[in-house]
Amino acid sequence: MLLAAAVVVGSIRAPGRDTCGEDRCAAAVRLDKFLQVSRLVRRRVMASRLCDAGRVTVNGRPAKAAAPVRAGDVLGIVLGTRRLVVRVVQVPERPAAGPTYEVLEDERIADVW
Repeated sequence: MLLAAAVVVGSIRAPGRDTCGEDRCAAAVRLDKFLQVSRLVRRRVMASRLCDAGRVTVNGRPAKAAAPVRAGDVLGIVLGTRRLVVRVVQVPERPAAGPTYEVLEDERIADVW
């Protein structure tokens, strides 16, 4: 019982103090949501399925649909025979008029059939 009390007391943070590093506190949204609001894919369900299939990477690593996306991240997306690499410029919560990403690479992949 005494041990549990020590763990609880040890986990209390000072009021008003930030709990994450400065670079990690930047605004972030789910990967599938970003793909939809940036109009890289039409539907959020399709974005989720692309992630489940391993066709989306964040900073070079395969990512799940719930992975956080922040400004400055590099996304790789394979859509059929097209491979697209983009850098996130801003992270909107709903479709925005301004640019949300910049294209780094856009190439056609040869059919394997």
